[in-house]
Amino acid sequence: RFVDFIVNRDETEWIIGILNNHIIKNRPKQAALCVMGAIEAGKISLDVTAPSIEREFGVNGNSVKRHLTKYKSKVGRKRYEADLNSYKTIFKK
Repeated sequence: RFVDFIVNRDETEWIIGILNNHIIKNRPKQAALCVMGAIEAGKISLDVTAPSIEREFGVNGNSVKRHLTKYKSKVGRKRYEADLNSYKTIFKK
């Protein structure tokens, strides 16, 4: 389950709400960036899986997985760094 990857359980409803408001189901890269922004903000564990994202938000898991896999590498993190800043800020209270 996606909620199993949320770091602070007290923020579960808030985090799911933000993601529901920002994820566009037919844009898997954008959906992955939203989740990666939450990871960068310390709200979601780096271990989050594409199938859990697919079940929770209805995004194509195979497409999201491709972006998450790249992001989880050191090179990928550097590559996505600039793109993630705006997504990371939506998780700041």
